[in-house]
Amino acid sequence: MERVGNIKFIAPYYGKNYLIYDLGSSGDDGELNLEIIGDKGVGIANLPYNQFTDASSVKLTYHNKTEQLNCRN
Repeated sequence: MERVGNIKFIAPYYGKNYLIYDLGSSGDDGELNLEIIGDKGVGIANLPYNQFTDASSVKLTYHNKTEQLNCRN
């Protein structure tokens, strides 16, 4: 929120956007690319996901700079 300000809108962005959940399988898999529009600007979040990761592995691109976000669980 420091980068984009108060979030106004979140939408899927160009690129991989999928989540595969197979009940009874060995794991889940997916990746989301989201455009985050705030009152200070726009950022792109990339969230890779599988059974061994969680939402704390989010990367945010803002003004052509990508950073790893430290999300609290």
